[in-house]
Amino acid sequence: MIAPNEPSSGSRAESAGDRWPARAVVLSPRAVKKLGRLGRDDRRRIADALARFAATGQGDVRKLTDVGPPVYRLRAGDYRTLFVLSPDRIEVERIANRREAY
Repeated sequence: MIAPNEPSSGSRAESAGDRWPARAVVLSPRAVKKLGRLGRDDRRRIADALARFAATGQGDVRKLTDVGPPVYRLRAGDYRTLFVLSPDRIEVERIANRREAY
């Protein structure tokens, strides 16, 4: 998980550095096209997972290894969302079935 937004424990004061800044989600044309081809349930599952990660930093996210610029993947059911993470936004490059994602 990337920078989790865990609840503060007991008397520990939460500093501004511990918080996950909300990020905007930007879809590439390729990702929009793929999303349009999916069924309603899959679209909803992916959208919910992206919204949750953008707002809280929580979700099944891993940084991919051996990739030039850092690319991350978010698992949502049978689909993987591949994206680049910047301080203010999540740039979704691809949405692919898990069999075809890598």
